[in-house]
Amino acid sequence: MPKPQLTGGIYARISYVRREDGTKERLGVERQVPPCRELARRRGWTVVEPVYEDNDLSAFSGKRRPGYEHLLADAKAGRINVIVAWHADRLTRQPIENEALIALAERYGIQLATVTGEHDLATPSGRLHFRMLGSIARYESEHRAERLRLKFQEQASAGRPKGGGLRPFGFEADKLTVNEAEAALLRQAAERLLAGDGPYAVLRDWQARGIVTPAGNVWSSTSLRRALLAPRTAGLREYRGEVLGPAAWPAILDQTTRKRLVELFARDDRKRQGRPRTYLLSGLATCGRDGCGRPLVGASAGAKRPKYACKKDFGHHGCGRTWIDAPELEKFVQEMVITALSSPGFVDALQARLAVDGDTSALAVQLDADKRALAELTRDRYVRRIIEEPEYLAARRELDARIADAEEALARQPQTRFLVDLPRGEEELRAAWREWGLGVRRRVVRMALRGLVINPPKRGLPRFDPDRVDPDWRV
Repeated sequence: MPKPQLTGGIYARISYVRREDGTKERLGVERQVPPCRELARRRGWTVVEPVYEDNDLSAFSGKRRPGYEHLLADAKAGRINVIVAWHADRLTRQPIENEALIALAERYGIQLATVTGEHDLATPSGRLHFRMLGSIARYESEHRAERLRLKFQEQASAGRPKGGGLRPFGFEADKLTVNEAEAALLRQAAERLLAGDGPYAVLRDWQARGIVTPAGNVWSSTSLRRALLAPRTAGLREYRGEVLGPAAWPAILDQTTRKRLVELFARDDRKRQGRPRTYLLSGLATCGRDGCGRPLVGASAGAKRPKYACKKDFGHHGCGRTWIDAPELEKFVQEMVITALSSPGFVDALQARLAVDGDTSALAVQLDADKRALAELTRDRYVRRIIEEPEYLAARRELDARIADAEEALARQPQTRFLVDLPRGEEELRAAWREWGLGVRRRVVRMALRGLVINPPKRGLPRFDPDRVDPDWRV
């Protein structure tokens, strides 16, 4: 009596490796699938197409494997009656899944064949052998995971980068050398955001210039935020969400800038809006009502004209009773700032402030020298390999401490250099104002004013009264 024709389903679990240019290459296809086809040919089995595959998915992690689930479903439906694989551990590394395959074989008469050995699940000895292979595979996976965890923890504690994966934006493929062109983009983005631009304004600019992520994808607000706030960008080593200390690579953003960005992105209004700010004085105007003093925020929903309002909802905790017409206030502040910046008295005060700021020139020179020394130290340890790890770490800690102190001191100084480069004549200032975007306008206003107090309105007065505005000038 002729044997019934058997139909085999080949299962292959393929891994991906990512090249430096971001493309992926499949590994293991030549190792797994052709020998499985040859086994099926020798046994006279018909092979269904296409091959059941799971790409870059571990059999140990517990994640869903669509290809494997499809294989089991076809076996239950009778489309295949032989499962073919390179080795048993390609199918599963979990004892519970081994038991599921044994139950499948018993209930539906499914056979299991691997290139590396036979597994007769219809016999007690065959099932015992299959169970033993599953336990061994799980032990090997757990042991390998523990070795990798200890290795990664050791690398992180020493400040070294983790191997594998895509390079971070701002760094070369070795993850130690700064990519100066990309680092400049991150610094410019941080400066624009802190000056008042929204993330989408930065993203539109990057998209127009064809700037993409290391994987070749278009930047999103989430990926931009992650790149800017990543401890790595500030020269810090992180492991499992915890910052362990200085890293072996130079910082792109100083820690003071990163801290300001963290606070900026944590603000409630930025979380809710998800779009660029459209208000010139957001975060600058405050409520002048007794006992309040909360920031006024832009509000346009349900109103005929935009306004700045002291809100008591959505986490603002204001009094809810003070508001002022936004276009009129912005026009008034614009005139005040242009008049002040073009006045001789303001220029004299600015020059006096510059004389004070000149005292920090030595600190800036020291900061620049320390950063160069840190870069040279990193090359000596990880490129030239002429100093040992303990010596490197000791020198690194000292340099990092000096750099952090200098950056914090310089960050506290008034930012006057930007104002020095502004046009001096009133007409030139007005022409420049028309050309500037919102971010630059906000920066100019903030350089001239510490803040604005908007006092409560008086009955019978128009919707905008300049007497309600108390500016706090920087000079």
